[in-house]
Amino acid sequence: MIFRIAYGKPGFWLGFHFVLGIVSAFSRFALIAWVLVVLLNSIMDLFSKRNADGMVHFFLSYYLGFEVWGRMVRATPFIPDESGKYLQFFFILFGILFGVKRKVGPLGFVLIFLSIPSILVAPLSYDYFRYDYMYNTMGFIVLALAISYFQGVRLTHRDISGMLRLMMMGLMGILGYLLIKTPSFDDLSLGLVANADAAGGFGPNQVSTILGVGFAVFGMAFLFRVKLTPNRIIGALILFYLAFRVLLTFSRGGAITGVFAMVVPFLYLILVGKIKSRFFIWGVGALGLLAGIILFVNQVSNNALFMRYTGETYATSMGLREKDMNVVTSGRIEIIQNDFEIFFDNIILGVGPGRSPYERLDYSIGRKVAPHTLATQLWAEHGIFGVAMSLIFLFYPVVLFFRRPKWSDRSWMLMCFSLAILSSFHSATRTIITPLFYGLAVARIQPYAYKNPLSRKQAEGTRVQPDLSRDLRGVPQG
Repeated sequence: MIFRIAYGKPGFWLGFHFVLGIVSAFSRFALIAWVLVVLLNSIMDLFSKRNADGMVHFFLSYYLGFEVWGRMVRATPFIPDESGKYLQFFFILFGILFGVKRKVGPLGFVLIFLSIPSILVAPLSYDYFRYDYMYNTMGFIVLALAISYFQGVRLTHRDISGMLRLMMMGLMGILGYLLIKTPSFDDLSLGLVANADAAGGFGPNQVSTILGVGFAVFGMAFLFRVKLTPNRIIGALILFYLAFRVLLTFSRGGAITGVFAMVVPFLYLILVGKIKSRFFIWGVGALGLLAGIILFVNQVSNNALFMRYTGETYATSMGLREKDMNVVTSGRIEIIQNDFEIFFDNIILGVGPGRSPYERLDYSIGRKVAPHTLATQLWAEHGIFGVAMSLIFLFYPVVLFFRRPKWSDRSWMLMCFSLAILSSFHSATRTIITPLFYGLAVARIQPYAYKNPLSRKQAEGTRVQPDLSRDLRGVPQG
């Protein structure tokens, strides 16, 4: 079923998921039933074919949007809030242990090994394991497993096409849900804080984060000539509606991350001279139209959008508080500083996995606050071992970038690493975005035969593919 969705008619499946999103606004059981059917079918395929067809990374690409979508419709306990982490853990671990023979990289297991010592200072109890360890640490464990799994994966153009299309399906469902659940402009209060009403009554940070992924998906689909939509007009309408919905949440992290991940690969390709003028004109045109959406939302919000993105709050706009970096980042700088304070008081082993929110009660914050930045969370909870883990997490992409000389590999890596790392800066590992895209960046892009390259239509119908770099319209071979 997953592969039918990935390679079937994009217009039908995009419309199906958009309608499913509308229906889920009235009954959550429509979404629950669909997810269970797809999940059961995918598990059966996984066991029968032992991941020979790449079911692991295809299913995770499809489930990317469903994780947040399920939270939005309050689908728990049928779709648990942490289902993304659990399913990612199960599928990747199965792929490593029982899948067809693939090379498994050692780096992820090194990260898991480094995370073990801090367990010695954690309170070992069922409540701790269920509510603290699983919620705050499971995301990093899955990230480590994803690195090892994807180090043995080689992606063809057909794989990339299918996964980008699957990522769009969940986003279309969320857009359909938001169309019904968001109040009209007259009833929508747009101010200087993130807006839950514009996010369908759910957390705007997570909604903005998942919708921001759509920018990067569209960017890479354009770059690699993947047909996401039936035609360009429909694609443009979806992209601009996506931008409109992201901006309305007034949650900045997801929007900035998505735009950054979309633009950076293009800037790199312009820098190395791999994009001709036609591609450049299309890119500038798209950014110009997106700028028009920004101006429209800002006008509708009476300039509140610009004020929000420049870090203004009600207190600073009325002169009651001075604007500083902590205000601009909605308190994240204070949380990062607190992570460092906890680290320096517990340098060797940290305070234990998942324990940093409770430790903040004894520091300047004075209240229980969940970590928002993965790198500093590792310092506070794992001590010097966390320092090593965070350095690997942040600098391994740099090493890998220079070890992969092909510009097609590098542009793919820039998008995926940007999404993974920037998302971890403002929402830690609350969604599967960071583990999935970090893993995809580690995967290799399969080199295609240089002789007798197939057309795009032929390439999408067979596992034997032409060279990916030749599949970029107007881009010279290099």
